[in-house]
Amino acid sequence: MGIADAASVIVGRSSGLKVKQVACLYERPPDAIFFIKGNRINSPKDLEGRTIGATAGEATVNLLPLFAANAGFDNKKMEMINLSPSAKYASLVAKTVDSIVGFVNEEPAIQSAAQKTGLEVGRFVFSDYGIDYYSLGIIASDDLIAKRPDLVRRVALATMRGYASAIKNPQAAADAFVKNYPESSRSIALQQWDAALPLILTDRTRKNGLGPIEKDKMLATINLVAKFQRVDSSTPATDIYAAELMPTVPIE
Repeated sequence: MGIADAASVIVGRSSGLKVKQVACLYERPPDAIFFIKGNRINSPKDLEGRTIGATAGEATVNLLPLFAANAGFDNKKMEMINLSPSAKYASLVAKTVDSIVGFVNEEPAIQSAAQKTGLEVGRFVFSDYGIDYYSLGIIASDDLIAKRPDLVRRVALATMRGYASAIKNPQAAADAFVKNYPESSRSIALQQWDAALPLILTDRTRKNGLGPIEKDKMLATINLVAKFQRVDSSTPATDIYAAELMPTVPIE
């Protein structure tokens, strides 16, 4: 079991990877492009002719053509720079790249790095430009689903109950987080949680609870992925998620 976005599962299954999502964590996409303010980037069009840093295999990179089309610029006029995960923030702050791809919940850590040198970070969020799809979720292999479905169900349920608990009491969640990761910043952890909440708490999750995946939105996600990856747009939604194992955790 692990965590992956629905797009990766869709692409993976088309290549023979036998995994499915069993719960949704991020109901809205977190994809964003971050840049340093005051560096002549005020709109997505200003990204043309500039460099953008990304780690090899980042799912957000696959969405760049669609974001560019919706935002009215040519992504082919950007120069892609491969960076290690640990070098992304430093490269942006040092202005060795003009922008980086990332998730909106990374913004507090990026802002913290930038503020040390008196800089301020801006962002373009893909969902603000009409891009909507199922993002991160809990995944399990077909083999584990077949052999130990109750284990998969219980892990997914426990995870979503943890999310519900963190929504209800974020201070306690932050305490637990820094207890397990003492090298982390409690303040930044809380800021990251606040940034992630709009991805988790949506009209759907408020109505249906945490965890469920709906067929109509998964089909829309498949159609979206088919626009930039070689996948079959007629793939059944049930090939991508295991409806029989999905938890439903009410938000109190």
